Amino acid sequence: MIALLVAFAAGWAVARAPFATKINKGLVNAFSQVGQNLFGEAVFDAVTVPPNPTFPQGAVQMDVALDTQIPVALGVFTPVDPCRKLMQIEVQGGNVVIAVDGNFAPDGFDTQIEFKPLQAFAPTVERCLAPPTVDQ
Repeated sequence: MIALLVAFAAGWAVARAPFATKINKGLVNAFSQVGQNLFGEAVFDAVTVPPNPTFPQGAVQMDVALDTQIPVALGVFTPVDPCRKLMQIEVQGGNVVIAVDGNFAPDGFDTQIEFKPLQAFAPTVERCLAPPTVDQ
């Protein structure tokens, strides 16, 4: 718990800017712990992703299981009107809904869903790390 507070405090000064320009691993770890406390270790995690072809600068990966018992809504807004959501990803009741406000999409915005392999971005939630159970 003390390590979590130290990581959060160390990242607080860096994070208090309009735009972050690099990933603060301490804050990502703290965010992961808070999310696991809120949703459960089996259904939530956040990790840093090192630079790769998909994310050349690296990324923050947040994972939420389809069977979360607390609904999740992740919103995306545009700088044109930061008080209005452009898109929302909702996880609730074993379903995922991707809602897009097409009337507010900026020029050039693409609402196409891309289907691609995601093996390189596997979740690290508690139930993935546990050894498989074997019926005897």
